[in-house]
Amino acid sequence: MLDGEITLGALARIDWKKIYVLPWHLDIEEELKEKHGVEYWNERTKTMYEGEDYFSERAMAFLNFAKIPKGSSVIDIASGIGALAIPLLKDDCEVTAVDVSDYALSVLEEKNVYDKKNLKIVNGYFREIAEKLKPCDYVLNFCSLGVVCLDGEGKTDLADTLLKMNDLARERVIITMPANEEKDVAEVHANSYYWILYGALLSLGIIAELKFEWFDEVGTLGFISWKPVTSRTKKI
Repeated sequence: MLDGEITLGALARIDWKKIYVLPWHLDIEEELKEKHGVEYWNERTKTMYEGEDYFSERAMAFLNFAKIPKGSSVIDIASGIGALAIPLLKDDCEVTAVDVSDYALSVLEEKNVYDKKNLKIVNGYFREIAEKLKPCDYVLNFCSLGVVCLDGEGKTDLADTLLKMNDLARERVIITMPANEEKDVAEVHANSYYWILYGALLSLGIIAELKFEWFDEVGTLGFISWKPVTSRTKKI
């Protein structure tokens, strides 16, 4: 993070080209490994959702914040087995579910009991297939930005990811990251990765909205969102 107070001046002094390529998907002290691979996520999907239904507290908190109108078109990036997609399909939204795990997407297709034509499945790395996607009203990413920044070779590019999200949204891009168990929202606000994300967006010519909320079941969630910008700064 940053030393001292977080200010626009402090954010402006950061070398953003270095920030763009940080391995956001790695946990602290975790060795670089096949965490970007399809096989890794197929195997992890088989256990990571145990005991968690589609209408989980975190997913519903995200959707309540997003306030996506019924019948909207949505791109759900890193959809998994459908924590967001299933509730959205229930609301008659048209959902394009993007995920690197073909196993997760097969589970989502099987569990979708709503209008089948409203669900489009796209298997692949978001950065590699983004140009093939049709723009939608909303672009969402739920608790997996670090992984979404990866390509098939395991290389991270945060700027490329954010710009492609921006270009695919007609109404809004909305991102959240994993819950923080700290109840003091002010403390989370002062020490959050969201400030790095906010600064990265500024460096790309995008002014986002940043909000933190405490939820009894999951802790503090941060939401960063913006209306798509057409005249933004291109990445060099």
